[in-house]
Amino acid sequence: MLHLVLHLILLLLSCFASLTHQACNPFDQESLLSFQLYIPSSSLNWPSSSSSDRCLWEGITCDTSGFNNLPGPLPDDLYNVTSLEELSLAVNYLSGSINNGIVQLKSLTILELYSNQLTGLIPKDIGKLTRLRRLLLYINNISGSLPPSMQNCTNLTTLNLRVNFLQGDISTFNFSMLLQLRTLDLGNNNFTGNLPSTLYSCKFLTTVRLTSNQLEGQVSPEIVALESLSFLSYSTNRLTNICSAIRSLMGLKNLSTLILSKNFMDEAMPDDDHITISDGFQNLRLLSFGGWLWTLPKLLYMDLSYNFISGGLPNELSGLQALVSEEVRNEVERNYLELPISVMPVNASDRPYNRLLNLAPTLNVSNNRLSGGIPVEIGQLKFLYVLDLSHNNLSGNIPDEMSLLTNLERLDLSGNHLFGEIPSSLKGLYFLSWFTIAYNNLQGPIPSGGQFDTFPNSSFEGNPGLCRAFVQRSCLNHPPTTTSLAMPISESSNKELGYGVIAGAVFGLIIGITSGALYPLSKLKFLQHSRFNTRRSRYNKH
Repeated sequence: MLHLVLHLILLLLSCFASLTHQACNPFDQESLLSFQLYIPSSSLNWPSSSSSDRCLWEGITCDTSGFNNLPGPLPDDLYNVTSLEELSLAVNYLSGSINNGIVQLKSLTILELYSNQLTGLIPKDIGKLTRLRRLLLYINNISGSLPPSMQNCTNLTTLNLRVNFLQGDISTFNFSMLLQLRTLDLGNNNFTGNLPSTLYSCKFLTTVRLTSNQLEGQVSPEIVALESLSFLSYSTNRLTNICSAIRSLMGLKNLSTLILSKNFMDEAMPDDDHITISDGFQNLRLLSFGGWLWTLPKLLYMDLSYNFISGGLPNELSGLQALVSEEVRNEVERNYLELPISVMPVNASDRPYNRLLNLAPTLNVSNNRLSGGIPVEIGQLKFLYVLDLSHNNLSGNIPDEMSLLTNLERLDLSGNHLFGEIPSSLKGLYFLSWFTIAYNNLQGPIPSGGQFDTFPNSSFEGNPGLCRAFVQRSCLNHPPTTTSLAMPISESSNKELGYGVIAGAVFGLIIGITSGALYPLSKLKFLQHSRFNTRRSRYNKH
């Protein structure tokens, strides 16, 4: 165990980085020896001679560290290893704060302390680490704001601080000196303000994630200056003016991933009259954000859930060529994403994906205000794996053409106003592992056989007109149904029915009185005798 601990703590000391095993300077040697004071063991046999090769010391290796169970704070002696170039102690249980003494490591180019339990502030003088290229402190408990001195880290190419408790007005930070920056990830913090205009000076930026903060304002047309930008995630903020945002973002010719969900509250989606696609978004492969949206030829993943989108689903879906044509689908690049994204599938935990290849082709427009019917053209999307139309105001029948989606694995139509029967042809969707049409107005027998025999009762609940044994309504005496709902009986129809019953009763009374006058009871003895014999024969059977 001791060997493992030391293997992780001292991994990237600069004197060990060289394959030629050059000697460390005296400060490095003293720092190594001082680490013994933190190890509860006397079994170490480290020599004190400066001529000895530290890579051969017990428990010391010259490889990368991290992904272990190292506990406790960073020792202060670590900050005396002034020739240290790379420090990687990621995915451990390190706690406490990052001491401002770390700025003594003037040679540091990589600082990776992500996925620990670090607290406190980012060192205020971190800008003194002018050689720093990668600063990865994400998934910790770090608080405070971005220190102004960070703008002096002019060699930074990657800055990832997501999933912390950082705050402050991000628009006050000057990014204009970070001209080498390629990846910026400040997601899942508490930043406020607008997207800083100084960020548009970072011409080499390819990846920006600012999701889940409290940012507001509009997407500036100046964003087109980021010509290399291919990944932009701005979801769960307070953006406004969706029309302006779309027009500005269409100028980013290399954009392949765009995530803008949970913004633009109470704004209507722009239609074709307001948006002209021309050559915009031609490289977009993943969109999480209407008609113009359905003409993006390389789009494989569309998530428009949890917005306020109204109107209907378009009849023309063939524009989504990557979901229609196998030839186009094979041409779409499905390589690694610039940053991992998280997808919350039904009955699963939040999982990050690093490759578009691993993402199931998806159309998710759930939790909106869509109305009208499901177009029969939906059957054109034969390479679709996930279709989620749940929690809208959709009505009409489930189109039989949906059975053409032979690759479908998840289908959610719950929480709408669909009526008619469930098409029995859906039994042919052999890959379907998740299906629900709960809380609609569907009726008739539930198909049996195929995957339908595996779906739970909850998949069909909230449809009183459906019948089958396991939904506690037998279909034995269930009359045949049509694909449309019977018209409900109106109040006026009830009144007319009541008047008819009264009129019939009066008419029958008149006929009875007249018949009684013409035919006395004495002439009806044969009837009385017949009834008596009938009752006696019934009693004799017992």
